[in-house]
Amino acid sequence: MPRFALASLLMGAVVTAAPSAGQTPAPATPAAQAPAQASSGAELYHVHFVKAAPGKLLEMIDAYVNAPQDPQSPAPPVILRHREGDDWNLLVLRPLGAEATLRAVAPSADLQQFLTRTRGMRALHNDTFAIGPPWAEARKLVLGDERAGSSGSTGGVYVVSVFRSLPGHRDQLEGVLRKIAGDEPGRQLTLQHLEGGPWEYVTITRYDSWAAFGESEQKLGSQTPGPAALALGEHLAEHHDTIAERITRAAPPRQP
Repeated sequence: MPRFALASLLMGAVVTAAPSAGQTPAPATPAAQAPAQASSGAELYHVHFVKAAPGKLLEMIDAYVNAPQDPQSPAPPVILRHREGDDWNLLVLRPLGAEATLRAVAPSADLQQFLTRTRGMRALHNDTFAIGPPWAEARKLVLGDERAGSSGSTGGVYVVSVFRSLPGHRDQLEGVLRKIAGDEPGRQLTLQHLEGGPWEYVTITRYDSWAAFGESEQKLGSQTPGPAALALGEHLAEHHDTIAERITRAAPPRQP
C-alpha cells in the first residue's frame, strides 16, 4: 500500500488514470513508458481514511485542515468528519488530475513539519489511489454549486459508502452503483479503486443540509426498495456506510 502522505512522498513512477471507470486499471508504469494524459478524461484521486489516537481528535482535525497544499493537486482537499458509521474519523479526498508522480526525495519543510506533528495523532490510516470523473465535474458533486452560494458550499451532510464485491462480480456491482446514483442525479460521486485499501468502490453522496438528508431518508423509508437496491445483495461481499460532515477552515472543530 503506498504511503502517499499529501501526495508528495515520491517513488520514481508515474500513475495515470485508467482508460475508463468500467475497465480494469493498468498498474503503475515507469515514467519513460507512461502516457502523458489519460484519453478518456478520467482523473486520479487520493483517498485517505484516518482514525485519531485517543484524545487527539481535535488536534488532528486542526492539523489536517491547516496542512500545506499539495503541489500536485489542483485544489485543496475535501475533508469529511465521521458522525456515525464506520471506524474512521476523517476522510481526506484529494484530486490529483490525470497523472501523479512518486519520487524518492525528502519532503518539503512544511510537509515534514506536518508529518512530524501528526505522527503521534493517528491510531491508524489507509491510503488508496482511485479513479473517477474529472475534478471539474466531481467538485460539483461533493461541494455543491459554490457560484450559486448554496449552503452546501461551506459544509454539507454526506453518506460515505465503501464496497467490496463478491469474486467475479466487480463489473456487476459497478453497474448497480451507477443505477442507484442515477436515482438522485447530481448528488453522488463514485470512485473506483486503483491501488491501496481493501475496497473496490467508494461513493460519496452529498446533501445541502440535515433537513435535506432527512427528507431523502424519509422518502426512501416510505418506498419499496427498487430493483437496483435489491440487486446490491447479489454482488456484495461487504460494505460500510458512514454519515459525515464536511470540515472547512471557517468552521472550528466541535467537541466529540
